[in-house]
Amino acid sequence: MREGYERKDSIHMKKTYMYQIAQQSHTQMMSYLIVSRDGSIIIIDGGTKSDADYLLNLIEKVSGCKKPHISAWFLTHAHSDHINAFLEMFRNKSTYFSIDRIYHHFPDPHFIRENEPNSYHTIKDFVELLPAFQDKITVVEKGDIVTVDNISFEVLYTTDPSFTQNAVNNSSTVIRMIAEDVSVLFLGDLGIEGGEKLIRTNSIDKIKSDIVALAHHGQSGVGFEVYEAISPSLAMWCTPLWLWENNWGSKGAGTGPWRIDETRSWLDKLNVKDHIIAKDGTYKIVIENGSYRTELYDSYAAK
Repeated sequence: MREGYERKDSIHMKKTYMYQIAQQSHTQMMSYLIVSRDGSIIIIDGGTKSDADYLLNLIEKVSGCKKPHISAWFLTHAHSDHINAFLEMFRNKSTYFSIDRIYHHFPDPHFIRENEPNSYHTIKDFVELLPAFQDKITVVEKGDIVTVDNISFEVLYTTDPSFTQNAVNNSSTVIRMIAEDVSVLFLGDLGIEGGEKLIRTNSIDKIKSDIVALAHHGQSGVGFEVYEAISPSLAMWCTPLWLWENNWGSKGAGTGPWRIDETRSWLDKLNVKDHIIAKDGTYKIVIENGSYRTELYDSYAAK
């Protein structure tokens, strides 16, 4: 364990734990760490380069190991605020951990360069680093199920090259997790077009979930009909303070172009009562016996 971090958590048996990790810089990001009953570690995305140290130290804390083992790492899509922590850990911290499998389904790099050239640098970095983990990659398809101990992850959607608008967000792999009879849907940064296909190509029982990680940090992602189909009890917001307040720099709350209030109104309409928001810090979700509870694990989050 590296200096500056005190181990304050460890693996507990008979329960599943999930952590929604708060941003360590001002950039929006998405990062989830999941611990199975037997202590297996699963990561979804991971965040930006600035989030890599915090993520690695959290893995150490919950595993109780100086060199923790990661059973599965899911990457939803090739945007820097989702996978740059992964790239940083393999580029500069690979001696601090080991890993079994990496799951993703990214579009062809040429597709990204043609349809979203400003995002090409991220997939380029991924491809350049690929020799470091090529043997651990599994490219997932819709319908695939990955099981880690007591947790299953089903792929409900992957990239569709016909969606050239909002191309990388609409390439997000959507994953439904089931643990202890609790379902969690991870939407990545899925957009309107991808969201429409998601509910068109999956039965309602596959979409409906107890918990949802909101699309695109809670704004300008999928439409209302997707959240209506999910009908969640808990909404997880990977949302920094400036986005939560729709704050355009020094102009104050409510002055930005982001549609965060629209999503809030949708969830109010659906009577979603429970919310955890990354602006407040890292949250821990304890899943046990068909129910869940949330607690603030670490109150620090970059605003």
